[in-house]
Amino acid sequence: MPSQTPQSDLFAAPSPVRSLFFALLPDADTRARIEAAARATVASARMTAPHRLHVTLLYLGESAGANPRWIAAARRAADAVAVSAFEATFDRVASFRGAPPPCVLLGDDASNAPLHAFRAALHAAALAQGLREAGRTAFVPHVTLARPQQALPEAVAVQPIHWPVRAFSLLHSVRGQSDYERLGTWPLG
Repeated sequence: MPSQTPQSDLFAAPSPVRSLFFALLPDADTRARIEAAARATVASARMTAPHRLHVTLLYLGESAGANPRWIAAARRAADAVAVSAFEATFDRVASFRGAPPPCVLLGDDASNAPLHAFRAALHAAALAQGLREAGRTAFVPHVTLARPQQALPEAVAVQPIHWPVRAFSLLHSVRGQSDYERLGTWPLG
């Protein structure tokens, strides 16, 4: 006799897709300067909500539903990183490819060498914990400011934003929801 699936299971909503990533979150002063740069350079766009402004350090992947082992491995990776506090600098607004094209705040690689070194240490720690999805894309430090309908024709210089990096966070997001869940924050030495 064939097994029957209960009708309630046939119409159950699928588990939401969850993303896990390490990020830098700006302090209030840095966030205000980022917002000012966005207002000065991007017109007629869907702006990123202030509480969502961040730099993604390391994207760890997606899963359907919660995955406690995955989160535990990410926490162990964060615990293993020993880096001193540093400053990141962002000095221009440009567009990335996309539909709509995201408008982003960027800095040059030379002035952000400590940020790249920190990200490399975090990447190595994540791989050591078995997080194989970690950092599969190139690291381009940026803050997504807005999603205008049209790309900026060229980069626009802004007053340099010096971001004191004193901590990093593990964030969890659920596709379609507007807030991130902060799963932990680690201070830099």
